[in-house]
Amino acid sequence: RAVVVGAHESEYVDKVRRLGGDSIIIRGMQPFDEIPKWLAAADVIAIPQKDCPATWGQMPSKVFDAMAMGKPVIASDVSDLPIVLDDCGLIFESENIEQLQRSILRLHDDDNLRSSLGERARNRCVEKYSYDALSPVIDEVITSV
Repeated sequence: RAVVVGAHESEYVDKVRRLGGDSIIIRGMQPFDEIPKWLAAADVIAIPQKDCPATWGQMPSKVFDAMAMGKPVIASDVSDLPIVLDDCGLIFESENIEQLQRSILRLHDDDNLRSSLGERARNRCVEKYSYDALSPVIDEVITSV
């Protein structure tokens, strides 16, 4: 089954419900403190971002949430997502649904790849993006100003 969390009600979501039938579960926006529960239940986290001015300078925090929890991530090639997920996630061309589909199926079919990507994502998150890793960098910036 696929679970879509955070989807806004729209004609598109209604169409996805009709097409997906019983194989898809759609949940609307969730309280922030519920996010770990949804991530823990997931085998794979997909972060499809549109390639548009609104996303060019945006870094979705959900990528770091997923990485911190050791989840394999599939994301579009927007903003710095390819840099953040270098060697620890799968990247697809924005809005290329076939690539997204192939990435999801690839991870669905390969337990070892899911596990390996999740472990590497967790390690990378701790080493590069955790509070402990970033505190000295932020301190240096503040001190230099």
